[in-house]
Amino acid sequence: MLRKLFCFCFLTITLVCSAQSDTLNKSDNMLFDDPEIEPQFPGGRDSLKQFLHRETVYPEKYKAQAINCLVVVGFTIEKDGSITDIYLLKETAGFVAFAAEAKRVVASMPRWIPGTMNGKPIRSKCSLPFRFEYVNTAQSDSQPYNDTTIYEVVEEGASYPGGINAFNLYIAKNLVYPAICKDKGLPGAVTVSFVVEKDGSVSRVKIIKGSTCREYNEAIETLMRKMPRWKPAMFMDKPVRTHNVIPIRVNIK
Repeated sequence: MLRKLFCFCFLTITLVCSAQSDTLNKSDNMLFDDPEIEPQFPGGRDSLKQFLHRETVYPEKYKAQAINCLVVVGFTIEKDGSITDIYLLKETAGFVAFAAEAKRVVASMPRWIPGTMNGKPIRSKCSLPFRFEYVNTAQSDSQPYNDTTIYEVVEEGASYPGGINAFNLYIAKNLVYPAICKDKGLPGAVTVSFVVEKDGSVSRVKIIKGSTCREYNEAIETLMRKMPRWKPAMFMDKPVRTHNVIPIRVNIK
């Protein structure tokens, strides 16, 4: 018998932003990727997860095939918290019903608490991933667990031991900023993509938005690979591999 499973999580990908403090005065309609305070679903991430589980419906036409599908929806959160400009960032060709359902759910969301910059509400660009899955529990319970999928959306995300503050402390204590970069006054901000394996180890480290100083990017990659093991993500009460993105900023004195 097929059992319906929906596992959603708001995946926040924070991009490094170079907006200056006077930008708001120049354009009240500017869209920001990286506000000082991010927009928030009313009640927080747990409430968002509950909303998605409650509102999202697996398309009836695909149940017999037990199709698994990932859809990523982009949208704008306006200064009053309303949702506009809903569009698809990722879909699977030929399975339009999944994309339509994901866009419907985003359009039905209540007003968010808007992001802010310099203490003022701003328009923010956001994205939300939906993973639609059907699982044959009769088979999965009798077969060895050997899931090698790299998940984007899970029930419980991977976490660094001690949390984000401990991660920042690890970076601050162990990163040696290359003198060649410091002498040139190059910025110390990068965005890193990586996979947390089922055993908590880190693999597939890649700089997706780097500094112009190559030596600094290499130092960050090396440090990420040497990190302590993370607490792996959980899906269906089992550890799974997950793709993660995190920004790293270093204050150069």
